[in-house]
Amino acid sequence: MTNTSYSPLNLDSRTPGPYSILISGCLLVMIILFSHNSELEAQGEINPVVKQLCEQRNQQGEFLNYNGHELTQLQACKRCHGGPLSSTKSVEEDSSTAQNPIIGQDLIRASTDGWFLGNEMTTWETFDKHAQAYVALESGLAQSMAKLLGVVDEKGESLIHHDLRCLACHSSIPVENYLKEFPDDCKVTGQSYVTVCAGLGNSAENTPSLKQAFGVNLLAGVSCEGCHGPAGDKKTGANDGIRGWGNLHWMEENWRHYDSAKRYESGQWDVRSYVNRARICASCHIGNVRQGKIITHEMYAAGHPPLPNLEVATYSNQEPAHWNGFFDKSPELKADYASKVIPEANTENVFTDKSRVAEQTTIMLVSGLMNMAEQLRLSADLIDPDVHSPLHQITAEDSSIELHSWPEFANYACFNCHHDLRTGTWRQSRKLMLKPGRPNIHEWPLASAKLASMHLKKTSDFDDQLKPLIESLNNAPFGNPDTLMTTSRIIAKWLEDKAWELSRDPVSVEKLPELMTVICGLAEEERDYDSVRQLIWSYVVAYDEFMFLNSDMTARIIHRDVKESPMFGGWYDNQSSEISDCLRNFQEHVMLDLNRSRERKVLTIEGVNSRNNSSVNFGIYELDLSAVFPMISAYEAIELKENFQELKSLSEKLSEEK
Repeated sequence: MTNTSYSPLNLDSRTPGPYSILISGCLLVMIILFSHNSELEAQGEINPVVKQLCEQRNQQGEFLNYNGHELTQLQACKRCHGGPLSSTKSVEEDSSTAQNPIIGQDLIRASTDGWFLGNEMTTWETFDKHAQAYVALESGLAQSMAKLLGVVDEKGESLIHHDLRCLACHSSIPVENYLKEFPDDCKVTGQSYVTVCAGLGNSAENTPSLKQAFGVNLLAGVSCEGCHGPAGDKKTGANDGIRGWGNLHWMEENWRHYDSAKRYESGQWDVRSYVNRARICASCHIGNVRQGKIITHEMYAAGHPPLPNLEVATYSNQEPAHWNGFFDKSPELKADYASKVIPEANTENVFTDKSRVAEQTTIMLVSGLMNMAEQLRLSADLIDPDVHSPLHQITAEDSSIELHSWPEFANYACFNCHHDLRTGTWRQSRKLMLKPGRPNIHEWPLASAKLASMHLKKTSDFDDQLKPLIESLNNAPFGNPDTLMTTSRIIAKWLEDKAWELSRDPVSVEKLPELMTVICGLAEEERDYDSVRQLIWSYVVAYDEFMFLNSDMTARIIHRDVKESPMFGGWYDNQSSEISDCLRNFQEHVMLDLNRSRERKVLTIEGVNSRNNSSVNFGIYELDLSAVFPMISAYEAIELKENFQELKSLSEKLSEEK
């Protein structure tokens, strides 16, 4: 007799029973769901060709040091990069190019393929505060600082615009160049403060002044060569030398396809690399002992504005940026570039009108890791007796003179000491990293590095790296110097390794809503003013990029007419959505738009012409500290918590919708 009983697991039965049908159906649903999830995961991945490009454009190596190339003349850059701000105006019509008579066929020839904008210098001159870096040393605030620091001449007049400690960041000229140009004029002066001055023009009758020696390169502040590296030739012998990138980058047809190492041979720094770009910014905005870029507590006490927290993508946008990133270029240009640098790759259908690479967010996360790395390296170098500033050669014969020492209070969070004695504030209610009363290093780099570590799924590794740092800072006020130096170097190396890893595997647009939610979760914790601002800026970078890459906009950068004020209109004043409303609310508690609270002044600078001592009027926007400090002192983290919770809810909703 045939057994007609059904086994629920007998899927091979000729006549399937109800259980087998049910199980088969479940398996089918599981397969469909699995396939769907795999597809979703694939949608969040970056194309392999694009990853190869990111590896090529993020070649690991510190291609940033001064390697013997000379400075060149800034005016030459205007031939191709001094075009009008408005793309709808001709060179003759646009007032922003009225002072650039050399612009002509060079601009037309250079603008044919669209690889660059053609108005980089015009944007920089018109809006960018870097162009005012040197002029700021002759402002009223700088002169007041000079008197307090004792950086004055026999008549009591300010010499701070000759102080190499200031010129290290307020000009594009390396400290070594000043020392080479004025070997007899570089000296230590001042009574109670260590001050190094150069180029006073008084060691001999024929000695030029500082302004005459360096001319427009000095007055231009932090200009092209300040971020791209010295562009002149490198002298290697009596009659030979290595051509600088200033000529080569327009003479050689394949220049844009060269890798970082080859470009560096001609003196060009690697600004294509997200890691090195962050390192360049941090050298001044955080500090670099080896380049003589050190902000000190006495400078702060004398009136130097406090260095705000650094978020590279935000700073670039608020300059505003005078370039288009690689992934903002046309699909044709990207495909052509890829075919040249990775000829074996199949670039068909890889590049579309809108990239899926969230480049600005990747820069934000990479800079978050590098900010903390450079902060820790600064601490280690300040402690290390074998690491010296270039200015050390002037003071080497006098051991009583210290250009830097440890502890350097400027390297610690200001709110450790500077706050009102009140109860019930965020300082008591927040989760402490150290023992109560122990001064901590700046905490904002920790917030952004933590965010990047969470994105990389390296949260526990990051926490493990921090443990010896916390232990060292807890062992003694300001930390145990020996263990702090060693630990800082180890953590900095780990952070930089993760930054290179992230730069070669960029963030995809599909992952942005999740990242925005993570940022809100971090910001819900009660944090200090700069850390909260760092996280808000990070959110804005991700949100703006998500909205742009999912819109029909064709360009990320909108150039202003030169007649407009270089002040931003406001923080999301022209946008209307639930998320933009939340972001706008933050402006009531935190200074987010760095172009606000700046007052326009006109400064007359004497002796700026190398041919004569004629004076020139400069327009400068000075920071109004009276608008900045009240926001910091009145800051309460709890007031922002509800806004972050709402923003988190909106971000989760956005993630579900998209």
